[in-house]
This record gives sequence, C-alpha cells and structure tokens, in this order.
Amino acid sequence: MREPGWGLINAPLMSAAINAVRREQVAIASGLITVIMQVGGAFGVALLGATLQRREFFHYAHYLQQIDNAFAPFVYRAQSAMQDLLLKAGHAPAEVLAKGKGLLALWVQRQAAVGAFEDAFVFSALIITIGIVPALLIRNIRIPTASKPLSPVE
Repeated sequence: MREPGWGLINAPLMSAAINAVRREQVAIASGLITVIMQVGGAFGVALLGATLQRREFFHYAHYLQQIDNAFAPFVYRAQSAMQDLLLKAGHAPAEVLAKGKGLLALWVQRQAAVGAFEDAFVFSALIITIGIVPALLIRNIRIPTASKPLSPVE
C-alpha cells in the first residue's frame, strides 16, 4: 500500500537523484534510491509504531492516576453516569458497579489511544518540518555527459 502523497515526492526526488549522476551510474543510483526509500519507509513505520505504543502507555498511566481517587467529583460523576446508563439498559443493580468500572476502564483506554495518536501526529509533523528544509535545497543539477570528439571534416 502506498502512502498518501507518495506520488508528489517520488518523481521529483528520482529525477533530481538520477540527473545528479553520470549516465553509466544511473542503474546503480536508481536501485540505491529505491532501497533507501524502502528502508526509510520501514524505519518510519517502526518509529511511528513505537511512538504510538509508548505514548499510549504514558497517557493510560496519566489518566489512571487522575481517576485514582473514586471520590473526586469528576470521577464520581462519570461513574454515576455510567451506572445510570446501565440501570436504564436493564442490567441488575448487583452487576452495575462492576460493569460501570469496566466501561470507565474502556473509556480511559480509548482516551489514552486518542492522546497517543495526537502525540504521534505532532511528532510526525515535526519530522516532516525538519525534512522540508533539505528538500527545498535540492537542486536538479544535470551532470554533463562526455561528448565524443568531433572528427575534422575534410
């Protein structure tokens, strides 16, 4: 699967790289650029995945620390709202407390995932911003090819 925007960068990047080498080295340069792009893409996906995982754990621990006190007003209101919702849905009062806590834990996990994605997008935006500077400095330089000496006309 191709990433969005890949077509916008691939052709100019390949053109600039291929034009910067001698004709004899075009095949090697093309292959090398393709390998570098594939390895860079794999590294980027791995880095983004690791960032997502670490930030989700961070946010989950942070949210659990905030709701640790069951008597805090916002935690009490959230648990009451979930328990009222479960009672209205027809669950037995004995299981409402346990299910309410389960729903609260699920909500905390989802909020941690949202926070992790926000952090990953900010991280990606920073990396892209840093990469824009050298990309703007790329010039399409054409290496002159060695021309054959002209034979004298007799």
